[in-house]
Amino acid sequence: MCAHYPHKGSIENWITYSNVYSSVTIDSCKQLFEGENGVLLRYDLKAAESSLRLYCVHLQSNNLVNGGMFYPDSIQSKEGMSQYLENYETAANIRHGQAKLEVGDFDNVPTIVMGDMNDVAGSPCMRVFKGAGLRDAWWNAGFGYGATIHEPLPYRIDHILYSNRLRLKGIKKVDANGLSAH
Repeated sequence: MCAHYPHKGSIENWITYSNVYSSVTIDSCKQLFEGENGVLLRYDLKAAESSLRLYCVHLQSNNLVNGGMFYPDSIQSKEGMSQYLENYETAANIRHGQAKLEVGDFDNVPTIVMGDMNDVAGSPCMRVFKGAGLRDAWWNAGFGYGATIHEPLPYRIDHILYSNRLRLKGIKKVDANGLSAH
């Protein structure tokens, strides 16, 4: 912590240790779900007369479903491709359900959803968030695709979304200094 961000909210689980630092009071921290299928954390912030709800998410990975780990770079055959596509379909369905769960938790307060969605803009999962009125910060103020994965092609699976009760001033990519692959 530092003088600029004296308030801290922490949630620890088997996947991650999440610290949120804020210049305003963190009123509550809650874990909505966690497990091998991902994690969804909610922080409620209060400042004077206003509130903000922040969701930090890590939704279902395509690589960790159907009882094992299977990464695209391990595809060596037609059967391997079939397995990966089956994993993708399973994971996409789980993410869709996770997005619905999260949106079901929304109240009528300004909201930010951010994290590793493991999905691209326009996917069924991301359409759930768009249908709830959330906007994609990168599409509204970023430059280019904002890729967070670079192999085999650049694409973005990490997102920052915000409700229409907030005004976006800007967004930029920052160097994670080795903290994450994306």
